[in-house]
Formats: sequence, structure tokens, C-alpha cells
Amino acid sequence: MTFDVADLVVRPIPGGDESEVRVELWLGELDEDGERTEDVEWGAFGFIFVLALLSFAEATPAGAGAS
Repeated sequence: MTFDVADLVVRPIPGGDESEVRVELWLGELDEDGERTEDVEWGAFGFIFVLALLSFAEATPAGAGAS
């Protein structure tokens, strides 16, 4: 199973140095005809779990930002 970035939108948030990021991913494979398969039914839960796990690894306590 692979995933591809189907759409990426980055918008700055007014009054700050942060940005809003929206990413649309395609979860699936290419079949023999060159069309994409829909693997989201069985692969989405594991993929979301991995993203959540990585976000906790990057988390810091409130007020302890990188200096």
C-alpha cells in the first residue's frame, strides 16, 4: 500500500508566524489498467494511528517551546 499527496494547501494565519496546512492523501495502489485502487477501507486506521504516534513524539509541554 502506498500513499500520495493529492492536494496541499498552505495558508498563513493573520497576525502570527504560523500557517494552516491542509493535506489530502490518496491511499491505494495502481492496478493493471493504471487506475488507482481504493485501499482506504482497510488501511486508513493503521495510517491514522502512525500519524498520531508521530505527533506525540514531536509534542512538548505547554510553555516549553524550542529556544
